[in-house]
Amino acid sequence: MWNYGLPISMPIFTAGALAGQLQSAEAAQQQALFTYQKAIQNAFREVNDALINQDRTREQLRAQRRQVEALQQYAATARLRYDNGYTSFIEVLDSERSLFNVQLQYTQTQQTEFQAMISLYLAMGGGWVNDADRVATTAAGAAAAATMRQE
Repeated sequence: MWNYGLPISMPIFTAGALAGQLQSAEAAQQQALFTYQKAIQNAFREVNDALINQDRTREQLRAQRRQVEALQQYAATARLRYDNGYTSFIEVLDSERSLFNVQLQYTQTQQTEFQAMISLYLAMGGGWVNDADRVATTAAGAAAAATMRQE
């Protein structure tokens, strides 16, 4: 038995299913585009915030550095005045206490600056490098093996 003709297995009437699928695909494309644009805007905002934070921290460090230098000079002057008998030792202790407090604040601001630098690095797309850890452990292992061979 021979059959000459085209097999018809496609529905003739889809009741708008193809148009609905097209609209759904276009909506998904628009959603993906919106998500992409939002991610780009967020990345620019994060980089901008990190740059501003780093700039403010550096300005604060400069001001605190000047304050440390001034208090170092004041402490040296107080010590010199005490050594020459012009003042009591309490003034020396007070000047050193002030100096140490400002030095502590300066160190804390340095920590904040380093954190700001890390935030900027991460905001610009940087990540943690695990290869450096592997190289360090491999180098330490090789050094230990070389030491064992020498013994």
